[in-house]
Amino acid sequence: YDATLPLNARTFERFDTTTFTRQKLVFDGWRGSRVPGLIAVPKNAATRHPVILLIDGIGGWKERWWQNASWNRGRVLIDSLIAAGYAVAMLDAPASGERTYENDYETAETFVRKPAQWRDMGLQNAIEYRRLMDYLATRADIDTAHIGVLGLSHGAMMTFVLSALDPRVRAAVAGLTPMQNIPDALMPTNYAPRIQIPILMLAGTQDTWYTRDQAEKAFGMIGSKEKQIIWYDVGHRVPEDYAGAATNWFRRHLQ
Repeated sequence: YDATLPLNARTFERFDTTTFTRQKLVFDGWRGSRVPGLIAVPKNAATRHPVILLIDGIGGWKERWWQNASWNRGRVLIDSLIAAGYAVAMLDAPASGERTYENDYETAETFVRKPAQWRDMGLQNAIEYRRLMDYLATRADIDTAHIGVLGLSHGAMMTFVLSALDPRVRAAVAGLTPMQNIPDALMPTNYAPRIQIPILMLAGTQDTWYTRDQAEKAFGMIGSKEKQIIWYDVGHRVPEDYAGAATNWFRRHLQ
């Protein structure tokens, strides 16, 4: 990650509703990539807004966050966050969404069977979210002293990485965090001791990407004194009420 590299950012495709304004954005990523994303800012009395970065599971795409019935139940979460006064921003990860051409038009889900590619994609994904924070610092309507991160599955692994490495992240929610059959470089327990910010973990009792012991071990290794884990009776998909739990966490810890 090199903060001195130019972003060459621009926004377009503005979309207005009664409660928020959404724009598409693009900026220079890593190794010559161009990274597309979306940002939505509430229409309320505030002139500058705290922001939550949303990071999807492997193979997910930025528009999926805007669908009510999607795997990540994204629109339920976004509506909750915007109503609470938070801006939201999300990117297409390498080889996902509009970037599937980077993997010969196959989704990044193929990397689940290719640990080296998954590792490289994850590291690039983390770098590009740090560059998203660089971009947000150029906007007058975003309060970059109050940045939160919420990630699910692969995105939860990225949440551990960013929470440990980037001091601009002030609060985090990591949902359904894989703890087995993943690249060693992305293993959450490698980053947990360095996390000193408030972090909420969401886990499923029937999820096959980790055992209860693995999740509890990672939770215990987190360095922050402000931490919590919530268990749901689900597999590898969050229930709708995770949106309220996540929003309340940010209300408590991102003020």
